[in-house]
Amino acid sequence: MVDAKVLRTPWWPVVVFLRLQAEAGWNQGTVWLFHATSLPFHLYTKVRRAANPYHPAWELYFEERESRHMAHTLAGRAALLYLWRTQGGKCLACGLPISWETGWHSHHVVPKVLGGHDGATNRQLLHPECHR
Repeated sequence: MVDAKVLRTPWWPVVVFLRLQAEAGWNQGTVWLFHATSLPFHLYTKVRRAANPYHPAWELYFEERESRHMAHTLAGRAALLYLWRTQGGKCLACGLPISWETGWHSHHVVPKVLGGHDGATNRQLLHPECHR
């Protein structure tokens, strides 16, 4: 049975679980418990209502969204690192180095509006100033 003093602590679920485990004789190795607050939390930005990915006027908006998404995901970071290494760490428009401080935009060589794809062969990293 669990003491009333234990139930007043923030760790009471762990204590109850471990006591029930010991009473049942269940020992399958170490059990790690964690708090939900230890999980990463990311707010996602909604797409603007009037935005159309197939309209040339919205091309810059969707490229900026894709760049932000690539910076926050593991696969996106790998793609960014691949592009950065193949370009030698430099902007293809001005030739200056690209870094976290200078920022970057992931530019489609053949725009998606004109049938371009999202693959690395159709992308290049440019400074935000060079991209406009």
